[in-house]
Amino acid sequence: MLLQTFRRIIHSPELISELLAKFSIPKQRIVIDFSSPNIAKTFHMGHLRSTVCGDFLQRIYRLAGHEVNFVVCCGEWSSRGGD
Repeated sequence: MLLQTFRRIIHSPELISELLAKFSIPKQRIVIDFSSPNIAKTFHMGHLRSTVCGDFLQRIYRLAGHEVNFVVCCGEWSSRGGD
């Protein structure tokens, strides 16, 4: 049942448009802060995940017609006290 519904949605652009119209919001200016890693430490998978998610969100918002700005701040040089 669920698989049939999913197939119907995938193969019907009209149905997708109808579903998305229910969730439409007025156009907005959106700012997304990407990973902003501490450049004094090792870059790890958590930073990559945050960057990929941020990029995904900004692409979706742009596709929906929003004005999107994104921030990647690589200025943190300090290390935590417990390190």
